[in-house]
This record gives sequence, structure tokens and C-alpha cells, in this order.
Amino acid sequence: MVLVQELHERYLWVDRLCLIQDNLSKHDGIRNMGSIYSHALLTIIALSGEDANHGLPGVFPGSRPPQMIQRVKGVHLMPALPDLQYALEASLHTTRGWTFPEVLLSSRRLFVSDRQVYFNCQKGIVRGEDSCQEHDPSFEAVYGLASQSGLYGGLVKSYTRRSLTYDTDIVDAFSGISSLLSREDQMNRRGELAAGLPLLNFLPHLLWVPENSLVRRPPRTSDQLEDHFPSWSWIGWRGPVSYELLRLTSTIPRRPLKSFLAPCPMKYIQPNGTQAIVYQPDQGAERNRCSCTTWKRINHDPHAGMPTSLDELADPIVTHLRGRHILRFRTLTLPAASFSCMEEEDDGDGEDASDCPRLLYHGQVCGSIIGQPSADVASNLPRYKWILLCYVQGLVFIIFDLMRMRGIDHDSENPESCRCVLFFLLVEPREGLWERVALAIMNPGVFEGTNFQWEDIQLA
Repeated sequence: MVLVQELHERYLWVDRLCLIQDNLSKHDGIRNMGSIYSHALLTIIALSGEDANHGLPGVFPGSRPPQMIQRVKGVHLMPALPDLQYALEASLHTTRGWTFPEVLLSSRRLFVSDRQVYFNCQKGIVRGEDSCQEHDPSFEAVYGLASQSGLYGGLVKSYTRRSLTYDTDIVDAFSGISSLLSREDQMNRRGELAAGLPLLNFLPHLLWVPENSLVRRPPRTSDQLEDHFPSWSWIGWRGPVSYELLRLTSTIPRRPLKSFLAPCPMKYIQPNGTQAIVYQPDQGAERNRCSCTTWKRINHDPHAGMPTSLDELADPIVTHLRGRHILRFRTLTLPAASFSCMEEEDDGDGEDASDCPRLLYHGQVCGSIIGQPSADVASNLPRYKWILLCYVQGLVFIIFDLMRMRGIDHDSENPESCRCVLFFLLVEPREGLWERVALAIMNPGVFEGTNFQWEDIQLA
């Protein structure tokens, strides 16, 4: 309050005081946090201390540690004050989930550390007590605003490294920043998220990669009903994830996401029964541009029976499964037991390479799991199933590099024979539905020789 008075302002919002903690209106206030912070004149962020009792260093005399000054040959010298990035990375504040949208949505930020105060605005200016940087990337680097995997990928990577007191807040704490997605041309539909994933370019955002072994997030209770977080979205898991695959494709200008294709539409069924198509295959020339034989074979398969409307996708059983976020689509499936897993050997650099098992078909390396799976895949293969999620069309050199990194065989002498990579989900049965276990890439040439079949998938 003293600092607000010194700034010649009259009103101060403090979450702990302005959100009535033991009242039902607290949840409504939480949902409006994005609006509250985006309309604030200035947000004061305490970077030092572990709780509210620490206070704001520098507001009162003696509340900061003394700065060391030495006299050397008649010249007074003092160490430079820490920059903003160091102050952010060393603060407990940047490990908490709820502070993530509050800071991002603020138009002006005043970071108060135990060494100095930093002013930052949306134009990228960082003004400290000892310097002023017109284009300081510190804030963008810490909060994932300058990620190679795009704005959404950077935000998710930064957010999933933070902790939440309550697991149930995972969606509410993230949904407020959906307005930031309008900064990118390909994400100009503000606020449209499906279980945390952007509705625009929905398909590639299913390809998130776990950076270590994740733990399933338990359901939350809403109106005395259980709301299960979906396994197909990163919000359904505890632990850090990234969009490594979007980073790889972003090196191709103007075509980062449009080359992701799937054979049939995808329908999203919300717990309240609301349904919407979230992916629709392009029926035009884009579908025929890929020369991959697998792509052509699937597109002309008379057994595909590709549905094109909500009525054709309707399933009365699914709509009565309350509390589930379901993706329903028709695709190709394979028994997981048709393949075996091989753990990668340590390459001698001290890093554990066994986190990404390779897939073998009749002794041939044909694919690889991307990221560390959330379960013991090898011992559970008889229970699992592989489902084709999508293709990546074109981007030949990036695809070859990706496959070569994973040790997957492909015909490098004839690029036209393989202009796509197949992305599969390893899934397990749960209460009549399927849930994600792992994401993998597979050589199309090997896949063509398997006994795949068409199946309606209900992914929860």
C-alpha cells in the first residue's frame, strides 16, 4: 500500500484479500483473473522471499542487503546489479502456476527483487535502477514467448514446469492466456481452446512430447460429478512437456503446421455432451500432393468409410459418458504386440538414452517412441494398441533428419517413395475407451506391410 501511494495511485488488488477464500464466488473470480490483470494499470511482482510476510525490499530504508563498495586506487567500484533474467530464474515466484497468466497478461510489470526494481512493458523495454534495455529478451526467454516451437509451444513448455497447489486448477490457470495466441497469424481466433489445445490447427497440437515420465492427473469434482482430464491433452498429466515436433517444422517458412494430415475427421465431445468437429481433412489438391504410397493407399481404401458429418460420427454410448473429454475418429489400428521394443544404448556422453525406446518389426527398426513413455511399454504391449494419429506431409529433409536421429530405416536414395512420417499413439483400454500411453513415429514402408485395420476410436 505504501508503494501504491508513492506511485500516486489509489487502488490496489491483492488476490488473497480480494478473492473471498471461503466463498463460492472465489471460483468465478479465478475465471476472471485474465480480465483483471490485463486491465490493471500496473502489476507489482515480488521476486524475493517465500511468502507475503517478506515484504517488498527497497520500500523502507534498510529492507535491502547492503551493496558492497570498494575503493581501488582512488576509484570507487561496486559489482553490477543482477539482470532481470537472473532475478526471474532465481525467484520462487516463477515456479508457481497461478502467477504465470497474471504476469503474462499484465500490460506493465514492476518486478521487485532484493537487489533492485525492474520495470517491463509489452514493448520489451526493461528499465532497471542501473540500466535501461530497449529490447531486453529476458522476460520473453523465461516465460516462453520467444520459443522456436511457436508461441503456444513456448507457453506450454514454460507453464508445465510450474507447480500448482491444486491439480484441478490446471485448466483455469492456463485458459486466461488464450488471448495471447492472437499474436500469431495462424492463431487469430482468441480464446478457442479444447481441453487446453488450440482449436485452430488442432491436429499438430496433439503431438506434445513428455520430457520425463509423467503421472496421470486425477479427476476433479464439479457439481458433484467427476470431470476427468483427457489423456490426449497435456493437461491430463503432471510434469513438463514440450512441442519438439513443432520446433522441427518451424524451420520451413510459412508452412509450420499445414502439412499435418489425418485420414478422417475428428470430433470433440465435451463432458456436457456438446460436440464439434475439431479436424476436417482437406478434400482439395492438398490431399493429393503427397506421393507417399501409404498416403495414397489410405485415401483410396474402399473400407475407410470416411465420415464427413456429425451425424455420421454420432455414438449414443459416448454421449452418455459424463465427465469425459472424448476425441472420436476413424483411423487405422494395429495390435501393439505386433512390435517389440528395444531400449537405446548409452552413447557414452553420460546421458541416459533409454528414455526413447525404438520399435522393431520382424527385427527391423521401424520406429521410435518420442519422449519418455508414461508406463512400462515393453511388458504391457499385449494390452496396448497402436492407432494412426496423423501424417507429416512434405518437409522431406527434416523428416529424414528426424528418422535418422531415431535410427529408423528409410529409402534415402528415393525420397519420393517416402514423403511423410506416420505418427502413432500407443493407447490402453480404460472403461470401454482408450487412453494415451505414448507418441511414436513409424516408417511408412514398414507400416504398409502390416495387417492394419480400420476402427472407430474413442480416445479419452
